[in-house]
Amino acid sequence: MTPVHRYDKNDCLCVGRILKTTGYQGEMIFLLHVDDIEKFINIEYVFIDMDDELVPFYIHEMTLRDGHTAIVKLDDIDSLEQARNLQNRELYLPSKTLSPLKNEGYIITDVVGYSISDKRLGDIGIIHSLIHLPEQTLFSIVYKKKEILIPAVEEIIVEIDHAKKHVTVDAPEGLIEIYLKK
Repeated sequence: MTPVHRYDKNDCLCVGRILKTTGYQGEMIFLLHVDDIEKFINIEYVFIDMDDELVPFYIHEMTLRDGHTAIVKLDDIDSLEQARNLQNRELYLPSKTLSPLKNEGYIITDVVGYSISDKRLGDIGIIHSLIHLPEQTLFSIVYKKKEILIPAVEEIIVEIDHAKKHVTVDAPEGLIEIYLKK
């Protein structure tokens, strides 16, 4: 095992949260807010937000499930009670760990508050929130007092520019217009 350095939230990205426990040996279900969950199968450790302090936990075993969930067994978490104490806590990874992943799949948890534009329609607003469904994640955008939902998937995302805090998408023709007609 590689030693884990201390990080604070400014050096990390939130990649999900612990949904609930499963079984009696400390296993948990992680909800990962990423486009391609398979990119995370070889992650050695994860930081868990423990009252605004990021505490590292080594991953003993991870089994991917449908959608954006995985069953995870962490080292040193051996009971249902220990796992329950971690329930609903956010999961973080250092930004530098995610850099190679960003070239192959999008990390989409850190874009709330970013401006967003469509290749055809131009600026369409600010990303208000992310809606995480089992099948996919959606950008929730408020534009002209109406909510627009756009799938946050690699096929639609053209670019995420973290320096400019901007996302460019190429939404399917007619998708955004459906919301604006209401």
